Amino acid sequence: MSVEKRLREAHRWLAQAWDDREAGEALLERGKHAQTAFLAQQAGEKALKALWIALGLDPWGQSLARLLRDLPPEEAKKALEDAQTILKAVEVRLGKG
Repeated sequence: MSVEKRLREAHRWLAQAWDDREAGEALLERGKHAQTAFLAQQAGEKALKALWIALGLDPWGQSLARLLRDLPPEEAKKALEDAQTILKAVEVRLGKG
């Protein structure tokens, strides 16, 4: 796959992740916590798959833990730092932070 095609595909996955995140925020405002959690997981999975594709790797499966574990170490570290920032923001929105 060419670099250009790979980056377009990664962008497509990232756009889907962003859509899931926005939908999750809308549901959170309505107190729909289970649905919000599901969409947060979906957004995380799609964002990680976008990263894999952008790196020229083939993402496999739907396990967030596996997608993180199997990333190159530097990319995994950055992804975990970003996830921690997002989780802190969610805790603040839920009044737990």
